[in-house]
Amino acid sequence: MFEIAFTVEYPLCQNAMAERLLSAFALWRLLENIAFLFIYMNFSKRSPTENFARATIILLLISVVGAILFNWPDEIKKGLLGLWIIVPPTWLWFEFCFLFEKGKAPFSNDFEKFKYAQELSKNLWLSISAILLLIYFGKLPGV
Repeated sequence: MFEIAFTVEYPLCQNAMAERLLSAFALWRLLENIAFLFIYMNFSKRSPTENFARATIILLLISVVGAILFNWPDEIKKGLLGLWIIVPPTWLWFEFCFLFEKGKAPFSNDFEKFKYAQELSKNLWLSISAILLLIYFGKLPGV
């Protein structure tokens, strides 16, 4: 929808550089709105795990919507995929090493439930990573 308005207003800017600038501008506006949403949602009242889950959902939405609607170049896709591959496992490690002992992680009183929740999170992360690879590059690893 944003690209249509851009095409109508600026018919002379139909080259690849203009499209990349438009994508970067649209991403900036999207991130600006998300930052406002973070402030509005008042993260201080929620647990760190809830905050991370909300931030992860927003990152996932940016990753999928940006790739589909804005046709981002491969560099941006690779960067977002790298973030997606690195950040969630790092969070799971941080949650176990630092939050579980302090009682701030979900199921802090029951280690087996906590371990099961981490296992489910890991499986979800792997499946989303594979879906992002498919959306971004049209193929899965090993296929």
